[in-house]
Amino acid sequence: MADCTDERDDTTEPLQLSYYCVLAKDKSPLQVKTLLELTAQQLETDKETKKRLPFRFVAVIDESGSMESTINDESLIDKMKVFAELLVKSFQEDDLLGIVGFDSEIRIILPITKMDKDGKANAAKRIENIRAWSRTNLSDGIISGVELFKDSDQESHFRNGIIVFTDGVANEGICDADGIVAAFNAAKEASFSSSVSLPISTFTIGGYRPDLLYEISQRLGSDSFFWINDFDNFEADMMIPVYLRETSLVTDILVNLRAINGVTLDIDQMKSSRMVDPPDGTSDCVSIAYYFHDISADMFKHIPCYLNIPDDYEDALGDKGIMEVHITYRDFNNIERESNAVIALKLITLADLKKDKCRKEKRSEGTREEPTAGDKREKNDQVIMKKESSSEEGRTVDGSNTSQVTGEATSLDKRNEGIVDDEARDGKNSDEDKRIEDQTKKTTTTIENGQSQKGDASQQAITEEEESIKTSGSTQEVKDVNGEEGRKGSEQTEGEGREMSGQEDAENPKLRSSAQAERDLENMSLKANTTCNEDELAVTSSLQAPDEYIPTEMELQTIAYMSPSVASELDEVTRAERTIAKIAQEECRTMTVGAINISADFIEANEFEESKTTINETKNSINQTKTHVNTILSEEAVVVLTQYADSMIGHLDVCFELVDNPNPVMWQKMKAMASSIANESPTSGKIFHGEDRPFAPPAMKTEMQKYKKIVQDTKAKQAAKKKKEEPVRPKSHAVAPVTKKTAQPVRPKTANKPKSPETVKKLFKEAKGGTKAVTTRTFKNTYFTLSERLVAGRTGKKSLEPVKDLIIKHGGTPVPFIQNSILVCTKEEFEKKTAKVRDAKANKTPIVFEEFIYDSIKAKKMLDIEDYRFW
Repeated sequence: MADCTDERDDTTEPLQLSYYCVLAKDKSPLQVKTLLELTAQQLETDKETKKRLPFRFVAVIDESGSMESTINDESLIDKMKVFAELLVKSFQEDDLLGIVGFDSEIRIILPITKMDKDGKANAAKRIENIRAWSRTNLSDGIISGVELFKDSDQESHFRNGIIVFTDGVANEGICDADGIVAAFNAAKEASFSSSVSLPISTFTIGGYRPDLLYEISQRLGSDSFFWINDFDNFEADMMIPVYLRETSLVTDILVNLRAINGVTLDIDQMKSSRMVDPPDGTSDCVSIAYYFHDISADMFKHIPCYLNIPDDYEDALGDKGIMEVHITYRDFNNIERESNAVIALKLITLADLKKDKCRKEKRSEGTREEPTAGDKREKNDQVIMKKESSSEEGRTVDGSNTSQVTGEATSLDKRNEGIVDDEARDGKNSDEDKRIEDQTKKTTTTIENGQSQKGDASQQAITEEEESIKTSGSTQEVKDVNGEEGRKGSEQTEGEGREMSGQEDAENPKLRSSAQAERDLENMSLKANTTCNEDELAVTSSLQAPDEYIPTEMELQTIAYMSPSVASELDEVTRAERTIAKIAQEECRTMTVGAINISADFIEANEFEESKTTINETKNSINQTKTHVNTILSEEAVVVLTQYADSMIGHLDVCFELVDNPNPVMWQKMKAMASSIANESPTSGKIFHGEDRPFAPPAMKTEMQKYKKIVQDTKAKQAAKKKKEEPVRPKSHAVAPVTKKTAQPVRPKTANKPKSPETVKKLFKEAKGGTKAVTTRTFKNTYFTLSERLVAGRTGKKSLEPVKDLIIKHGGTPVPFIQNSILVCTKEEFEKKTAKVRDAKANKTPIVFEEFIYDSIKAKKMLDIEDYRFW
């Protein structure tokens, strides 16, 4: 793409850059709000013949013990098998696929393999080996996934990607985001011979707070943070990153920005996860860069920029450039390209644009509607016929005065056309307006002086005519006369009219009577035009000057403009209004993302009122922005901005409802919403209220239906295969001998009650004392949620170890939220119906009293929870 100021055919460039700028002259400090918009366009000539670059993907799958938990009678590990098979079936023969499993250790389930016929058959066999084992070493799983790429062909070009799935918190290996990001980048540099795009997409499920996974997704990928809350066929949703890579038209997009001519960048307002090496401790600098892995077809990426300009910008900058944009990227065929643009500062206000548009429209309208001489004569004849019953005095106006008035009107008409032409050229009206006002007074005085010299009858007629002219708006027309030249021209026309009339009267009485008759007709027409009803007016453009547009204070202070190549068919006013609406939309989007993230952080600290206050304040700010901007926008732009702002307010309303009715998954849902809005990327499942997947490309819905169909077919085949493999019971004549089992004693119902506090303390001490001798992991692969009292510490004054630590020592995993877990609580908390008890009942989570933990440890095995459930 050439410089944005050059004329070009944009369809030849796959990456399109547009910019929108707004400057408020009354703000301090002065800032040009600039929005860069990146979008990708597919070349029309290549749509039918183009073949995408081959994929090279690695799936990193959690194989920890918790993956045995079920959803709708399906275990998570079985759903991962379905997802892996979906990848295999969707890939083309030139694509490469690898699969890594992780628990406490790492297993290479499938090395990088070409997905031809043999490769797919091999992958299908290996997928069957996916199993649930022990703990969660997320960091080693991710790093091993990156290292798998180094064993593949480094010379060819691929569309790369990593998809990570986990249902739990990392509890082994590197457990902080900074450490994992650093290890990822180091492994990437060591695995590839050159710098390549390697986006990572993370998926998670469950009731825990996946802070670590969220940070990884935002800092290492260009997609959203995918949190799964729609369990039906979510294996298909895990194909969203694959679809985005498949439809990406440009990759490795590096956007370099440099402020020029004394302008600086306000970095504090421009920071984002896409910023490359953001500077520390400064709000002003002159250069910065942003990186995007790719941009798919029909998707947009926006970069808001805030440019600080000097106070004397009109003298110091004029129309000079304020920022340079340099973009490097790879197109669909992996060919390196670049794009450059220089954003200049415009000084024309919205008021100037609207005034200029108004003059042009009025001038054009006057040219179209100006009647011909025949039209005037026909209209005048009609007026005469309607006025035949009027008095003789009204039809005989002195000829000399008529010449004066008609001469003034002709002169005004010519002068007005000159004014419009001059003002359209230079756009400066203040001096002209003053002279017009002065000339209006002079012209009115001249007419009145000339009328005072006539007879009584003529004087009365002219007085009535003046009043009629004033009431019909003719004084406004006279007001538009510009300068002394107009007055002189009027006086000259009047004199010529009198001289010609005198000559005609002297030379020939017949001519004199004929001329007088014509003048009488003109007088009658003029008077009729100033006194008759609206449907009788013989309107002439020579008596109507364009109305001046009266701008608002905000329009006088606002400068708005966009790229020359964008919407070039529209007038400048509409383009400016679209720019203002675009900037306002971006501000609403930025405010929404910030509010949701801050609100989620308050939730993590259990500060729910502060969370709700943040949401309400942001909603008010968005409404203020909408109301403020809509005062200067046309109806079409108002509708567009209002719809967008209201959608952001709707997202905040969803968050408010979550905070107002706390549930275990509200943090995850809010973070998924914020990530989707910030990255302008589709979500997994239904996260947003009333919208399926905002920011999703139109064609994605059709593709997702194809994925779901494959998932359903795969599950049907698996169910049929499982049923076929079940052992068939022998016929009655060949019944296998049945070993008689010893009847197990049934625990009496009275045992299904909490024990006394003294017994609890005794059991706790026995369990604690027996920990050293334990050789089995009693609670292996089991998640426990502890009640508030048990989380707070010990069960009694003499207890030396929290229940939480006791569970961990015996192989269990305490989790903060109730989902796919067992709630352990005291009798008092159960009877008080605490929040966790209510959540457990709502989610049909088992609720047991704490003796279950001690009895199981003592028995060195997990006992039947049914014997320890509360009533």
